[in-house]
Amino acid sequence: KGGILKNDMLYLYGREKFMVKIYGANVYTEHVQHALNHERLQPHLTGRFAMEMVYDSDQNPQLLCRVELNIAVSADAIIEKKVKETFIDEVRKMNSEYNDALSRMGERAHPNIVLHEFGHKKYFPAGKVKKTA
Repeated sequence: KGGILKNDMLYLYGREKFMVKIYGANVYTEHVQHALNHERLQPHLTGRFAMEMVYDSDQNPQLLCRVELNIAVSADAIIEKKVKETFIDEVRKMNSEYNDALSRMGERAHPNIVLHEFGHKKYFPAGKVKKTA
């Protein structure tokens, strides 16, 4: 009658599939995608990535971000540092929760960046696109 719902609850499903949580901050794939598509990274990266939470030997959470390199680009410490700095700078601008986690936790909230060769069979197989964190 009239099309008005009488429920007081709203359910949202599926969003957690596209984010990881680090020190209370939700880090969404679209924020990371924006950072990895930054012009300073374009010569080095394809834009494909995979995020996950891992734990160190003391059970401290760590944000792991696997990133695919462009064809004919080899991983090195300079590219890794550039990706990490861009990730932190750009994601914190877009995500107040992540910015707060960085303010509170410092380097513990920094991502661990792992660079993978183009078309890595396990993480970035040819022809497969998967949007998950």
